Amino acid sequence: MGLGSGSSSLASGVGLGVGHVGETPTPPREPQRRPRRFMAPASLGAAPRRSAMAEPRKKKKTLLQHLVSPVSGAGAGVVCTLVCSPLDVLKTRFQVQGAVMRQTGSAAEQESYHGILRTVRTMVMEEGAAGFYRGLTPALVTVPIFWGLYFPTYEGLKATLEARNPGRERLQTHEIILAAMGAGIIVDITTNPLWVVRTRMQTQHLHSRVGDHARDRYKTITGSLRHILATDGVAGLFRGLSASFLGLTHVAVQFPIYEHLKRLSRENNNGKERKIDLVFASAFSKVCGCVVSYPHEVLRARMQDSSKNMSGSSLIRTAGDLVRNEGWQTFYTGLYVNLVRVIPSCVTTFVTYEVRAPRLSLILSLHPSQSL
Repeated sequence: MGLGSGSSSLASGVGLGVGHVGETPTPPREPQRRPRRFMAPASLGAAPRRSAMAEPRKKKKTLLQHLVSPVSGAGAGVVCTLVCSPLDVLKTRFQVQGAVMRQTGSAAEQESYHGILRTVRTMVMEEGAAGFYRGLTPALVTVPIFWGLYFPTYEGLKATLEARNPGRERLQTHEIILAAMGAGIIVDITTNPLWVVRTRMQTQHLHSRVGDHARDRYKTITGSLRHILATDGVAGLFRGLSASFLGLTHVAVQFPIYEHLKRLSRENNNGKERKIDLVFASAFSKVCGCVVSYPHEVLRARMQDSSKNMSGSSLIRTAGDLVRNEGWQTFYTGLYVNLVRVIPSCVTTFVTYEVRAPRLSLILSLHPSQSL
């Protein structure tokens, strides 16, 4: 009786037809384990834990991914140099011809380097097609280094400024200017010796026409560097650097406009930038920067081309000599050639960089094995 009632009450309490009293402790434990209450919180909490662990992995770039920006910038620089070399030689000769031609009294020689068509004809007759590619070797070395350093330095400075104010959506204009100018200072100092070599190679024939055959020694990069050190000292390698710093007004104008136009493109195209918008943004911003800062290019070219036995070794002396002998309008000598040159140059550089960088990032994201 007592056993039967105990069995029936156990069966009714547990809800199972269990006949052995000795097994009564087991059934209550089974239902407690089956729900596995710890699984629900674990499954719900697993995603946050995984995403929290994934956060550092997202921020940690691989070794190859760190090279995306410099490789893209360098590649863009090579393409730009090859496309624009003839126009670059023309621009440089227009900028320095006033100082060089004053060493001779021949008006005919001065006239031969006025106007694009006349200058092209003179160069073809006297130098052949190779004349349009003078200074190409140092340019092919310098331009990839310049842009390979500039873009990652610029992006790094922007990231540093963004990290200081994580709550804001975008950098302010003055912060973009600081990043652009900071990157410009670093790469100008780094690459100035090679720019001096390139300028002197481009004007080599110009000096030969007035009897300055010392420039005939500028044949290779290493030979030119040794010759500059021997004749002008270490200071000769950094001629024109002060003018380059003055030219940072260029990027101070160009990059805020460029970033603003890129942002407008993204806002109007679902967060993506169209290539035609990049072309317009790079061309328009470059023209604005060029017109504002062009005088520094004339001063820089003349300073880099000058040596100890020529006037124009300092920024103030070069500017004073230019105004006194040729007038204020000389600050814009060759501007029209430069505008023709900088538009395809800048568009090629910026669009190549903007297109290559995301593609390289996508490719390298598939190979995350090499991490820093």
